[in-house]
Amino acid sequence: MKLNIFLTAACATLFTFGCQTNNFTNTKRSSEEQLLCTTAVDLALSKVEFPQVIDKKVYIESKRLDSVDKEYVQGALRRKVAMSGAMLCDEKSAADIVLEVFSGCVGTSKTSWLVGVPNFSIAIPLAGTVSIPEIAVMKREREGGTGKIGMIMLSNKTHKSILDIPLLYGDSYYNTFVILFVPFTTTNAIR
Repeated sequence: MKLNIFLTAACATLFTFGCQTNNFTNTKRSSEEQLLCTTAVDLALSKVEFPQVIDKKVYIESKRLDSVDKEYVQGALRRKVAMSGAMLCDEKSAADIVLEVFSGCVGTSKTSWLVGVPNFSIAIPLAGTVSIPEIAVMKREREGGTGKIGMIMLSNKTHKSILDIPLLYGDSYYNTFVILFVPFTTTNAIR
């Protein structure tokens, strides 16, 4: 009998108390979204090396680059090329090599699943609405960032390809898990 009373009280407590997390940002894009996108770009660019640019004058052409994070992609690529031993040029005519960059994707997505009771509201006549909080026995929320970057390295004199650069992919993630009411997170985005 005492066990039934305890279980009833525990269930009632779960249904009446809960916490809610509101996502908000003071900027156009949240810091999580920006970190996921820029980490995906960094991971994509980490898959290529540029030994051909050592002691060469390189102009980076980005007129075909269309991305919300265009400035970051350009900056990360400039850094990578400069760290490879190139001399960066601001004028295309002064360059030995032209590196054209374009993006297929730089963006985020979010998915989630839940084993438990989702939050919901119940209308009570003459009293209004009562919100029932989520009860997650198991839950996963995944925010992911994806970067797909392409490049063409050409001789500025002959306009012939110098380096065959495959499309570069990078994936970042920020996962939140709840297993038996215990939350934890995993990520490869630098925080």
